[in-house]
Amino acid sequence: NTGAGADLTLAEGGLPRVGNIAINTGSGNTLSTDGGLSVAKSATVSENLTVNGNTTLGDADGDAITVRGATNINVTGSASTTIGNTSGTLALTGQTITASGNTTLNNDLTVTGTTTLNGASVLNGNTTLGNADGDVITVNTGGGANLTIAEDALTRAGNLAINPGSGNTLSTDGSLTVAKSA
Repeated sequence: NTGAGADLTLAEGGLPRVGNIAINTGSGNTLSTDGGLSVAKSATVSENLTVNGNTTLGDADGDAITVRGATNINVTGSASTTIGNTSGTLALTGQTITASGNTTLNNDLTVTGTTTLNGASVLNGNTTLGNADGDVITVNTGGGANLTIAEDALTRAGNLAINPGSGNTLSTDGSLTVAKSA
């Protein structure tokens, strides 16, 4: 017992003990160190943990880091946040994944299931819709909106049905050429 307000100084390498050690166990007390802290076995923190400065969790590729509960990453800062690695797989799982603001993906994106894009969409470069003979591609402009296809931009091998159905019309502000191959 060092008495109220007194400091306890341990020399380097120095507090051998087998079993539990209780330090500063009273309400509102803290344990601090001017040097490093090394824990050789498992550690449990029963309340909040605040870590200031750079933080490394794990030291090898095989380490597993488990986070339970809601996870907020860089919610008040403006620095970039990187999750992932240079090879391998990054898996984000959940019922809904939401990205706010501009989102850039720098490699291939595969989406399994139905995809809904709200708002204007720009597809740059070559675009493939469908991957099998039985695929149906529907363009619904709804309520009299226009569908514009740039000059020389529509090529199709096989049948092409435009606006089929009773009472529908096909009109153009320019020329329309339909050629049947021999």
